Amino acid sequence: MKFISILALFLITVQLAWAQPKRTFRVAQFDIQYSISDEGVALQVSELLKQEHQRLQRFFPPFTMRQRYGIEILPAPEWTAFRRRMGLPAWSGGVYVARERKIFLPGQNVTQSLFTLEHTFRHELAHLFLQAYLQTVPVPRWYHEGFAEYVSQGNLTMEDGRRLANAIWGKNLLLLADIDSLNELPASRARLAYVESLSAFLFLLKQLGGAANLPAFHETVKQQGWDQALTRHLQMDAIDFEIKWYHWLEAEYRWFIFTNLDFWLWVLAVLGSIGIYYQIRRRNKKRLAEWEAQERYQFPVTPPWRTEEDEWDDRPPKK
Repeated sequence: MKFISILALFLITVQLAWAQPKRTFRVAQFDIQYSISDEGVALQVSELLKQEHQRLQRFFPPFTMRQRYGIEILPAPEWTAFRRRMGLPAWSGGVYVARERKIFLPGQNVTQSLFTLEHTFRHELAHLFLQAYLQTVPVPRWYHEGFAEYVSQGNLTMEDGRRLANAIWGKNLLLLADIDSLNELPASRARLAYVESLSAFLFLLKQLGGAANLPAFHETVKQQGWDQALTRHLQMDAIDFEIKWYHWLEAEYRWFIFTNLDFWLWVLAVLGSIGIYYQIRRRNKKRLAEWEAQERYQFPVTPPWRTEEDEWDDRPPKK
């Protein structure tokens, strides 16, 4: 009985620890909700929100976000349960749920994400702004992810270039349509999907003539749809875009394989194997020649036409 009482007390304590009271404060039209243990995360998020709010508006025509939006930071146990309920992969570090107009982020003790908290929050905030402007106008998943990655990190890094080069040489690139199933991919393929999405967005940005032309592009997408926006601003359809993006990707990033340490280790291993092979062959040929010379010296062969007198004549004169 005593044991049961202690166990019940322990369970109640754990439940109270998990069910921490929530606090809320407001930044612009965003309500940030968090537990006491995640106050540091909430403060970091509020600072990032202040930085990114004005910057993100430059990518769109002037518009007013009239609705209120939420940012909820979940403690580790709540985040795990939420992630499973939403069907999010284990590598997920945050999500924007459009129907709730809310960004959900894990608290300070969750470390399985592909990206840092700063990267993830900027990424999800970009999703929120894109959806807030376009409303229900559909755009490809790769564009959503590419735009969000552009907001969160800018250009591709050297590591991203090597990742693309490995996929190009290994013929493992994802089709842009495959990125629609991003949440079903394992972590390594998901990371490639994000990199490809960013590269496709950068290619589109190059065709547009720079980020300054994004507001006009987004306005056309909202008014006329995605396909019409591609035709009007890029003079190509979705298929042409993907083909030209792929050729651009090969031309720009194929050579990044030469910056990959694993590539050079592989090259050295192959060259080393070839060198060892020829060294062994050279040593064996030299040893065989030595054996043949030794055999001729120890067992000289007398030609059948030589006589004993010839042998006698070949002997050196006695002194």
